[in-house]
Amino acid sequence: MTLPQYAATARGPRSPVTVPVGRWRPQDRLRWPGAAAALLLGLLLTAPLAAVPVPFLLDYPNHLARMQVLISGSAVPALHAMFRPAWAFIPNMAMDLVVPVLARVLPLTVAGKLFIALAMLLPPAGVVALHRSWFGTRTWWPWIAVVAAVNACLVLGFLNYLVGLGLALLGGAWHARAGAAGPDGDGAATAWRGDGAATAWRSDGAATAWRSDGAATAWRSAAGVAWGITCLLCHIFAFGILVLLMLSTEAGRIAREGPHRLLLRRAVPILATAAVPLLLYRAFGPARSYAGSGALALAGWQILHDGMFSQPYFRVRWVFAAATGESEAVGAVAAAVLLMPVAWAALRRRLRVAPEMVAAFTILALLYAVLPPVLVDNGMVYERLSVPLALIGIAGVRPLSGQRAGAALALAVVALVAGRSALNWRNARAQAGLLAAFEQTIAAIPAGAHVLAVRDGHNFWDVDPDESRARRILGSTVDYQHLPALVTLERDAFWPMIFATPGKQPVALRPDYAAAAQQEGLLPLTSQLGPTETMAPLPGPCPGGDPAVLPCQLYSWPRRYDFLLRLNAHDDPPAGAAHLRELERHGWTVLYRVLPAGTR
Repeated sequence: MTLPQYAATARGPRSPVTVPVGRWRPQDRLRWPGAAAALLLGLLLTAPLAAVPVPFLLDYPNHLARMQVLISGSAVPALHAMFRPAWAFIPNMAMDLVVPVLARVLPLTVAGKLFIALAMLLPPAGVVALHRSWFGTRTWWPWIAVVAAVNACLVLGFLNYLVGLGLALLGGAWHARAGAAGPDGDGAATAWRGDGAATAWRSDGAATAWRSDGAATAWRSAAGVAWGITCLLCHIFAFGILVLLMLSTEAGRIAREGPHRLLLRRAVPILATAAVPLLLYRAFGPARSYAGSGALALAGWQILHDGMFSQPYFRVRWVFAAATGESEAVGAVAAAVLLMPVAWAALRRRLRVAPEMVAAFTILALLYAVLPPVLVDNGMVYERLSVPLALIGIAGVRPLSGQRAGAALALAVVALVAGRSALNWRNARAQAGLLAAFEQTIAAIPAGAHVLAVRDGHNFWDVDPDESRARRILGSTVDYQHLPALVTLERDAFWPMIFATPGKQPVALRPDYAAAAQQEGLLPLTSQLGPTETMAPLPGPCPGGDPAVLPCQLYSWPRRYDFLLRLNAHDDPPAGAAHLRELERHGWTVLYRVLPAGTR
């Protein structure tokens, strides 16, 4: 019996979905209307990026400044004096590898926006691919993931993480498809089913040889290693999610079909995907590695003391972070669009759940409940898991509905995406005005200057009631905390909160600048520029610390900085005004010269 005579069922013997091997069904082909709809959604989602040169995503200006450092190298003496290369196998440098390459042919700001677009579009694309691999058919449902393209992690600027998450979902889809059990048990039929290559492959009998000598396992192991390395270079959480999806897929198959005679062969690619990237990280990672016993012990202590169901109010609030971007009101509408079809289908017993999803979703939910907000020296830990939880949940369910209900939901999704894009465009145009005023103010800063940035306000985290210039992230956090990094990007000046942390980025500050750096934390408040402890000598290297504690970048600030940049500036003079002379005032920003000139 020849291979075309078989039919591979996408959900095993109990599934009503049957996919013929060797050719696509006509309804499975990606028709032009479907491609046009996907293109339209992509354009709607990313259009607001064109409204402002530097989008106000919290961490993004700081990352963009580092791209300028990488691109300039020794060509800019001021930056070369501050930074040195620190390349290693770092699990947080997708942007560092992609954007400088794009910037060779495009302006840096355009290259950065293209990377933001990847962070927006890759996760929904991964959901569509994963749903297709788990259920064996294309449906309208997974496209609803575009509602989560603008989420809290995007607004916070976690771009490497989101790109890695999208790649992890695509990698999980690849594993589910390449390893799906065909009639002979090793998945060769499924792996070659979709592109017409199966016919040519089968015609000369090579398929039998491919399966008989274990080359399929070797190929899948090599491809899995490539997926694992790519995800680990993006973000360590993305790597963990990839491995979790692969394990969950196999657990679902075992639950549905029982143990398979080739279970060991299926396990080899997963083992290779997990082990090889970690070995590379151990061998070629930074000296300050998270794989050491000290870091692991600290992580365990933090989980026991700061995790374990702590912060219940914030954990419940962050459950909806996948749908929350611009505001929590818009996020509530987006969450309703996501949840209502699932609830309706579940009540009518028309909800299908992929067994391959269950283990991954359960483990992620447990980790979300027990992980602390800070793990080792990485912040926003459990909060990041809310987005993959939602996306894997979308990929792993399939509400069965009629054509009218599906059409109504599709119209609701398009209307929501269009409305959110219009709102984001309006916000971006307002941010463009704020950015223009900011750039006018910093234009007087010379290359190599030391700049201290502060913000008028009463609270480190929260937007003041009269602070209409700031956008609230999940209701409170100020979105321009890292905008002063543009003094490095545009003026080749030093700002002590620039991202150059050993082990996190492939650049590092040179010794004279590293002693004054404080990469973790929030902008100091203008009210902290008092004449008391801020005039004391610097107490050793700058830690991150609690923002409520005096940031050590403020110690001896009149002797250490050339300029003071004041954001959200009110009319009253700042604390420490005796050491300052106003140079520029444009809109919401003021630049002061520090008197006398610093002697570092």
